[in-house]
Amino acid sequence: MIVVADTSPLNYLILIGHIDVLETIYGEVVIPPAVQDEMLDPLEHFPCCWGSQNSCAAAFSLRKTPIKAAALDYTHRGNALAPPSVRAWIKNPPHWLEVRTPAHINIPLDPDLDAGEREAIALAHSSGEKGLLLIDERIGRKEATRLGLKVTGTLGVLEEADKRGLLHIREAIELLRATSFKVSDSVLKQFVDIP
Repeated sequence: MIVVADTSPLNYLILIGHIDVLETIYGEVVIPPAVQDEMLDPLEHFPCCWGSQNSCAAAFSLRKTPIKAAALDYTHRGNALAPPSVRAWIKNPPHWLEVRTPAHINIPLDPDLDAGEREAIALAHSSGEKGLLLIDERIGRKEATRLGLKVTGTLGVLEEADKRGLLHIREAIELLRATSFKVSDSVLKQFVDIP
């Protein structure tokens, strides 16, 4: 089974310190070049860095080894960049991550999708295998489902990791909530009891 990831699940799993669960759960994860590019220097693709460093700083402060605030400078000429930890991770990717160019991207997709979402959907769709797409954005999930792809997102990965004893979902979600990850309380309640 091929597992293709969009930027958002990778970004948030890196930020909360649980990126390694992907290898344990899926073995190998494939990303398209546009996702790699977004993780290297996305400018507008990382909402945790838009205009404020507080949400990322809060997430890092919950880690066992806090990161100094000075390390959380995600701006360049006023534009948000991928957090340093995300850029460092993708510059030296683990052995279980493969960058693969989609065979074709000529499938009709919502024009509001960004390049990473389009390429991730196209890669999963063109793989010819039954696979899974890791994607958080609502429009992207809708388009992938329309094309018959199986989808899950950051919360689904965390839930599976919890079932396998790789993490405690309540703690992982608390870390996630300290970032800019956007999800309604009603969706969160499907995973944990929240105040």
